[in-house]
Amino acid sequence: IADLGSALFLLLTNNCRAHSSSSRSSNSWRNPYRAELATMNDNRWEKDSMSNDLSEQNPLLPTRTSRVDNDQSQEVLEMSILSINFESLFEAFERIAHTEIGALMLYTMLLSSPIFAASLAARSDLDTLVMPLLRTLYFSSTMTHEHHTSTTSPSTVLSAKNRPFRSQSQLYVILILLLIFSQDQSFGRISFKLLSIPDVKWYKERQIKNISLGSMILLVVLRTITFSLNRLHDSFLLSNCCAVLLNLSPHAINLHEYVAARLVSVTTSCTKRYSAMVAENGNNQEAEGDVSSLLSMHGEVNSELS
Repeated sequence: IADLGSALFLLLTNNCRAHSSSSRSSNSWRNPYRAELATMNDNRWEKDSMSNDLSEQNPLLPTRTSRVDNDQSQEVLEMSILSINFESLFEAFERIAHTEIGALMLYTMLLSSPIFAASLAARSDLDTLVMPLLRTLYFSSTMTHEHHTSTTSPSTVLSAKNRPFRSQSQLYVILILLLIFSQDQSFGRISFKLLSIPDVKWYKERQIKNISLGSMILLVVLRTITFSLNRLHDSFLLSNCCAVLLNLSPHAINLHEYVAARLVSVTTSCTKRYSAMVAENGNNQEAEGDVSSLLSMHGEVNSELS
């Protein structure tokens, strides 16, 4: 029932096309469900401060209250404001953000509710939300023995039948969420300096303990880059991975030794591979900004990592 309700929520907030046929103004084309989310507030706040702040700052509040007297206006305003306990909402996302519907729900909420997005950015425990996303991204770029056959090589492009994830759109949403988090400078600083993960049991290649959240993000993103270059050949995925790395790079400090080694290894491997591909192409490099070919994908990653 919860999944069906979430699917209905996503359908309404992302596909509502209600509008006036006689007018194409911004108000007539506005999604009413997103408009309600834009006014959503934390119900732990006092009603007075909540209504005052929203009435002053949020232009999406209903204007019908101007036609009634002050007492009625205050009553209608309080009734029209959508409120929910943000702490409970955050805890719910901790449990479901790693799923496809959960990731889409979180993405929609971050874009639709600026107040919720601001409250999320102010938290100091975002590792409880980001780590499940990293875990899903990690296993999405893991090929088990079930996917290896005698005709499958490490460089074979994956088809829908042998990929270890449900859909590439699932990877897109997770990468975009990480990109949204990384765009906040405070998140970059906190992830490397304050948020430490004592043990990462789901990482199979090496036992990892006492690693910062920032280092863990870099490790999984580097793995995704390698997986995409070798198997997926997905330019959109690569571009988002590189964007996450660029956003976090100014704040990278005290990298975990294994992450530092992986960074050097991936950079060296990509540089060698790119140089070989350029030589095979007659020393002709792809046009800057073009990521439509495998050569250009390696070129973009090489330029970002170098």
